Amino acid sequence: MNNLTNRCRWYPERNDLEINLDDLLDDQRTLVLTSWNNCQGITWSIVDDDGIDRCENFFTAPYFPLWEKLDFDSCRDYLDQIPSQLLATLKSFRADSFGMLMLISQNKFLTNFYRKYSTLFWLFFRHAKIDQWSKNEFLAVCSQGELAILQACQLPANTVTIEVIAKFSADNFGQLQSDLIYHLFEFDFQHLNAIREHIPDHLIQFLLRYPELQHAKLIQNLKKSEYNELPRIVRNLRAVATEIDTVNVEKLIAESDNLAALKSHDNHLEALALEKALQDYEKQLKSAEASSRSFPQLSLFAHRDDLMQILSEVDLLAESWLCQQNLMRYVPGILCGHYAVYQQRKPQRATAVYYLFPEQDGGLRPVLKCQYRADDITKRE
Repeated sequence: MNNLTNRCRWYPERNDLEINLDDLLDDQRTLVLTSWNNCQGITWSIVDDDGIDRCENFFTAPYFPLWEKLDFDSCRDYLDQIPSQLLATLKSFRADSFGMLMLISQNKFLTNFYRKYSTLFWLFFRHAKIDQWSKNEFLAVCSQGELAILQACQLPANTVTIEVIAKFSADNFGQLQSDLIYHLFEFDFQHLNAIREHIPDHLIQFLLRYPELQHAKLIQNLKKSEYNELPRIVRNLRAVATEIDTVNVEKLIAESDNLAALKSHDNHLEALALEKALQDYEKQLKSAEASSRSFPQLSLFAHRDDLMQILSEVDLLAESWLCQQNLMRYVPGILCGHYAVYQQRKPQRATAVYYLFPEQDGGLRPVLKCQYRADDITKRE
């Protein structure tokens, strides 16, 4: 049992829970939480020698992590009074959770509305809290129904908006998620509602960066684990397209059903771009000057027979074809002494690129930057 649980005491006759703050906050005062079945609903008070400071304003309620800190067995009577669905969903709303719990417990007619529209309720609660609404103003709008709440939140007042907000999901809800919900309606939210069963906050953050992709087929099947990878692939595709003029990248993106299909296009174009780049280098190396130019010869691994330094552009080009990587981009750095490339022979055939860091004694300290294996063309960075 944690310190908080050790200092909890339940009074069933009063329907309240007392928590001694001494061990927790080095505070001699006592926190009193009334319960769901208390005649006043849930409130909180601070008790000290000077009396009781009772706080009933749910908009100014602090964050009490009841569901995270209170041991369920020792405080079962307190927590069991709260409807289980409220306990489960309120956890996600973090800083606003206790204030909403107070509000609903004091106005239990809101319970069914919250169960049906929990995210919309939270959005309206947060809006009213920031704009410093009174309790009566808040309850008056709630009594008019969900469309009135949407109007109060300055959102499109229709059933599609309600569906979209209900589909919005996040691990935790705060100011960022509130802003993202409003940004969601800058897009074609009816289209998103039609193609997605859930609209996670990660997806909205992605679309804010790439709004032109909101109608792409792959958005329908995009998984949460793929949100970070998709921007990288999109950037890479557009970069490769500058090297291959005949490719319509936007069309490829629009026609890809999922990320796997887009990856396939990316791999194909990368292979084409690599082949074009290496063929261009081959043409350049046909000149006598280029073919005879050598790299600085180093003795960093003189004691190792498994590493052999690549000493010319011709040999580096051969390594590039072997491992299917454009190693020629390192040539300027190699000539300046910033990089060195080695052919690795054991335990398996590979090409290794090293950073060269100058040391105080004038020597160089090699640090592996990346390694390309010739057999399965994997890369470690």
